[in-house]
Amino acid sequence: MQAILLRQGAKLVENINDIFAEITPQMSKKTSQQQQEQVPQPQPPLNIEQRKIIECLSFEPLPIDYLINSSGMGAEQVNTILLELELNCRIRAVPGGYVINEADSIS
Repeated sequence: MQAILLRQGAKLVENINDIFAEITPQMSKKTSQQQQEQVPQPQPPLNIEQRKIIECLSFEPLPIDYLINSSGMGAEQVNTILLELELNCRIRAVPGGYVINEADSIS
């Protein structure tokens, strides 16, 4: 049975050092991937339509109907812009509508 497992790629473990030798490269790979993920990515600049929607938003939830009326854009366009802004972590969907993230408030 042992010979079959070794032929299938299993490693023979005789002591704890054999285990460390096997998992150490995997652990360092995960650590470097985690460090890369933690580096903040720069936000893409807002286009005119996105800025208009951001200016309509506040820290209180606003329904999409309000955003459509106050922006003067169509429902499809507003939905597309809201999705873009949400994917870029500029806004959040919450019960009752959308809110702006604190870091993206426009003075």
